[in-house]
Amino acid sequence: MHVNPEATISRRARRLICLAWLSALPATANGILAQVARPAADVAVIQPPSTQLSPRASAALLPDTVITPRDGPKLIRLAAPGSALTTLRLSIPVEEGPSEAGASQIIALLGLERARVAAAPIGARVEGSRTPWGIAYTVVGPTEDFDYLTYVLREAVAQPRLDRNVVERTRLRVREEAQRERETASGRIAAQLRAAAVPGALPLLGTLASLDAISVTSLHDLWARTHRRAHMSLVVVGPEPVELVLAALGDLGSDDRTPPSVPSARPPADPAPKAEVLRSWYGAAWVAGDPGDPHSAVVASLIARRLRERRSTFDSDVQLWDVGTVRVLAVTGAAYATGAQAMRRRVEGILTEAAGSVSREELSPAISDLRLDLLPGARTSWGLATLVGRYHDATGDADAAYQHLTRLDEVTPESIRAYVDLLETRGHQRAELRP
Repeated sequence: MHVNPEATISRRARRLICLAWLSALPATANGILAQVARPAADVAVIQPPSTQLSPRASAALLPDTVITPRDGPKLIRLAAPGSALTTLRLSIPVEEGPSEAGASQIIALLGLERARVAAAPIGARVEGSRTPWGIAYTVVGPTEDFDYLTYVLREAVAQPRLDRNVVERTRLRVREEAQRERETASGRIAAQLRAAAVPGALPLLGTLASLDAISVTSLHDLWARTHRRAHMSLVVVGPEPVELVLAALGDLGSDDRTPPSVPSARPPADPAPKAEVLRSWYGAAWVAGDPGDPHSAVVASLIARRLRERRSTFDSDVQLWDVGTVRVLAVTGAAYATGAQAMRRRVEGILTEAAGSVSREELSPAISDLRLDLLPGARTSWGLATLVGRYHDATGDADAAYQHLTRLDEVTPESIRAYVDLLETRGHQRAELRP
């Protein structure tokens, strides 16, 4: 079988699946904070079988402190022994209304630009992005410049300086990206599957109609509603005392105290895409359940392996999407007329074929590959903050990255078959494009 090299799960793609997996500790009775002491790095919380990670490797993902002040942000700290760097990853949960879709992407780009200007004098590295759950900014630099690093974060989430010319350039940049995505066959089939699997879900880049309606006023209103300190969470990888971290971020974000209200108005429908479709495209999507459940990533890996093993005349792809709190497993194919029927049958049957009768010999390499792709990123303070932060954003659990690794080692052929049976019982959504 021929599989599009860009469509199979390569080592890079498996890393993206791992990063896509992604309960806050309750506050004390007085609502000030809740703090939990974690085991030392050389203590195994779970007694592992011989195939599990070493206690030292797995415990590196455990925060040593988690506190939830009444006014935020929630703080998740991990030690970085021997490192002269500190990494801060700040995430802001965002819920857009239909008329605001894509506005968070604009706010993220504006915040990232401000943060990079602020970080330039000390050479700190800064990144910012729209995630399935909101917006995240990460900054890393010398520990001795900690105060300046927090200043960079404050700049990232500060009230946007909404110069109309800058806003318009950024809006057009996002609109062009959204238009490119919707005018490709792969983008259109993916959008149809997402909409069918998670009705009402909004595209992260927005729609053309919603982006056309965005204004300086609507951007400010969204920022004021979402960028509240109490709603944010911060992952710190470094030696700083938590009291110092919280004090340094005291004036973070918006001070708007009005009850948040998400606009419900819908923009006009988008015009039909004009892209020419040269091949038949077909896709199937399953709601894959809990974002913290590793079975979805294991099954995606098994499907990709099976697609690579059988030569074919059509291209195929398997992906995992996080759509808010919902995980979606999607398989798509594209074929010319002579191979269209075979492609549809292949897409429809690949879940059962790849995972319905999996053996331990097939399962072990898939689990090992996922585990090995996950851990190297955690060897740096940047990678560790990103990994722990994304898992927390997806699940609300500060321990989610660690729990994922322990749950990954509990996956068995029997649990995979039970998981696949559940997906098949729930049924799946379909989408199709024809020339």
